[in-house]
Amino acid sequence: MRDDPARRSNAPPATMPRPEDTIRRYLDAHEGSVKVTVRQALSSWELERPTEVDRARIERDLAAVGVECDPPLTEGELDNRVTIRVREESAERRDEPAVPRRAGTGAGAPAAGAGAASTSGPGAGSTAPGTGTGPTAPGPARPA
Repeated sequence: MRDDPARRSNAPPATMPRPEDTIRRYLDAHEGSVKVTVRQALSSWELERPTEVDRARIERDLAAVGVECDPPLTEGELDNRVTIRVREESAERRDEPAVPRRAGTGAGAPAAGAGAASTSGPGAGSTAPGTGTGPTAPGPARPA
């Protein structure tokens, strides 16, 4: 069968982790927060010249996995620093036991402020392993 350009996809193969998932795993393993430049934050998406539309899409990608940027990636220059962190409500959901909700009620919702992830400590502000650049692909696993 001949290669049909209309059938090609720009999406990465199913075996490659999505950049937002890689960043979320990195944050989960490193105190939930990291400070990087906007350029470093965007590097996982491998865009040569990210547009405002690209930055907004990446913000949505990160939000979908419970990650937020402060200030937003859509603000400032590529060399400005941002904090990328696990959104507090996302951390609460991970830490709370599953409680079944009754239909039509708010019963079972986690209490506000319960179980929030720490965003300070020795790992805060660290860089991605082996790169010195931020939350791009994690380095190889090392024995403890």
